Amino acid sequence: MSKFNFLGLIKKLKEKFRKEKSPPEIPDQNGQSNPALPHRKSKSSGKDILSDQALIHAFDPENRHFWQKIFVIALIASITYIFGSLVATKLVTIIIPKKVAPSLNAMAKKDTLLADLNTIKRVNLFNAKDEKAKKKVVKKKRLEKDVPCETAKVKSSLSLKLANTVALQNRVKSMAFIEVTGKPAAGFHETDKIDNMARVDKIERLIIYIKNLRNRQCEYISNVDKKAKEKKITIMAPDEGKKAIRETMKKKIRVEGNKIFIKKSLKEEMLKDIGKILTQARAIQIKNPDGSLEFKMVEIEPGSIYSMLNLSNGDIISKIDGKPIQNLNDIMSMFGRIKNISNLSLTVKRNGEEKTKEYSFEN
Repeated sequence: MSKFNFLGLIKKLKEKFRKEKSPPEIPDQNGQSNPALPHRKSKSSGKDILSDQALIHAFDPENRHFWQKIFVIALIASITYIFGSLVATKLVTIIIPKKVAPSLNAMAKKDTLLADLNTIKRVNLFNAKDEKAKKKVVKKKRLEKDVPCETAKVKSSLSLKLANTVALQNRVKSMAFIEVTGKPAAGFHETDKIDNMARVDKIERLIIYIKNLRNRQCEYISNVDKKAKEKKITIMAPDEGKKAIRETMKKKIRVEGNKIFIKKSLKEEMLKDIGKILTQARAIQIKNPDGSLEFKMVEIEPGSIYSMLNLSNGDIISKIDGKPIQNLNDIMSMFGRIKNISNLSLTVKRNGEEKTKEYSFEN
């Protein structure tokens, strides 16, 4: 078999390309030959020429070594890729074993281990404290509406005694004088708490309604004299009534200078309605530089308790039992105590002169 002459083929192609490229010679009038003008070729013929030139240049013997290198590199890369893929597949199957279904013996061992652990947990060998167990869910109790006690049917069993009350139209200013066991009577307004035992909700004449803070029940405390209830009320005309009061006062009040002696029965009768007593005169508050208070008495009604205490319009009360008046509670406290005391002294300024009036309550 004869060898293929690759160089001869390349030479023939070059000669053919040169002939096509050089224009034909055309003789002129003088008999000289001139190269013919090149004819315009179409765009498609130009492209064919370029592709032929590229093909000839690619297969030029000078470029043969370049193509050989490209071929060798591509062959080595392909073999390396195929070999690496095969090795990787084999390694994966070796490293990651197939999942094996658990045997019955293994499952039985696992169940036995869990049972042992639960037994140890119940026995609590080390007396460990479970923090989660401490946090028990406590149901929130519904808050009951704290409705004030406007009335009550149950008498209070608390160790409280009602000394007196001052019931006014403006309930905020009403006051009850209550004695707690072992303590003197103290004044309380509505909504005030009594030693965290009870709360005063309503004050009426000689009766108060409280909320027992121990059992949250509505109860009442009264200071009504049963004998007084049983007495029949005698109705008189206004003039006859005033005359009867004056005669009663003359019989039950005795004045000796600055000492005034009053029958206890009259005192109790006058103190039955303190609300009325507070309307029988008006007191103008005077504040002293040292912070103490004085009260100027005006508009005193004749026949009232103030007249009974020998007080006149314009008198200024500056002290009670020799002590300066610090606040209004001192006045209210006096009304609360007056029912149970036997002696009382008031320091009164009259016409610029200060005098002490001593009151004694006798049988």
